[in-house]
Amino acid sequence: MKLSLPESFACFSLHILLVGIHVALLQVYLHHYEHKITASGNTATTALSLAVRIGSQVIATILTMFLVLFTQQLSLKRNFHVRQTLTALHDKSNAWLGLGSAFLTLYQQKTTKTSPWYIVAITMYLLGIFILHITTPALFDVIPFTQTALVTPINGTVGAPQAAVVRLLNSTGSILLPNITAYPDCPSSGLISEPCIEQIVASMLNLNAFALYIGLSVSGLLFLFAWLTTRGTGIEHRVHCTLDAPGILQMTWLLGKNMLISTRLASRVKNPEVDHLRSAGLFYVQLSDPEKGVRF
Repeated sequence: MKLSLPESFACFSLHILLVGIHVALLQVYLHHYEHKITASGNTATTALSLAVRIGSQVIATILTMFLVLFTQQLSLKRNFHVRQTLTALHDKSNAWLGLGSAFLTLYQQKTTKTSPWYIVAITMYLLGIFILHITTPALFDVIPFTQTALVTPINGTVGAPQAAVVRLLNSTGSILLPNITAYPDCPSSGLISEPCIEQIVASMLNLNAFALYIGLSVSGLLFLFAWLTTRGTGIEHRVHCTLDAPGILQMTWLLGKNMLISTRLASRVKNPEVDHLRSAGLFYVQLSDPEKGVRF
């Protein structure tokens, strides 16, 4: 498999995009542009809330899915052309299986240390993805507010749409017509004989500052940990790796081509427990040699 520069470009472009989205949302929050999105009535409010939450969650899920995909693949490819112990390669590959597996691999560093700081970087990266999945739905709230409306009668009764012309003056009632105090409040029932003022409860979109700042911080840390776990793949992109993923099929093929690995590992282990295998795998290999395939 060939390590390609387009993969590195796509990986870090997506990380920059994630940071850029949070920076843009920060600008929206500082100027309160989101308050211009309003809804009146229970149905419209519910629809707005669902649309914002589901939409943001879908975007975050798709984006983080590709972030993990590219970062994981680049990290694994990097490790296949780095000379290190077989146990270190095993631990790094296992850590990328998921957050739970990453924590378990980190715990196993207590018995046999292979590459603890690298495992920490992978764990923190996956933890950051997990935090983003939590904070994204909390980014937006739909909060109620009061609109002040001037109701002008047209020979009708309260409650009929054709009975009055309603003009929304503003969202808070603080900047109204110069003589707004001259208008009485609208009656709850009966005829409207003169212009009156009515308070209408509506809802507007609001950004959650706490979730936004957490998301911005996490997106920056994700960029850092992605660089730490994948650095070198762009420079050595011409190296042909014997393997590009630590799957069962790939490893079976590798053992068939290089019996020395299995012989050396099997000669050291009688009981194939995890701790014994990890201790026996503390010999150096490099899986990117284009001629020999494996170098000890």
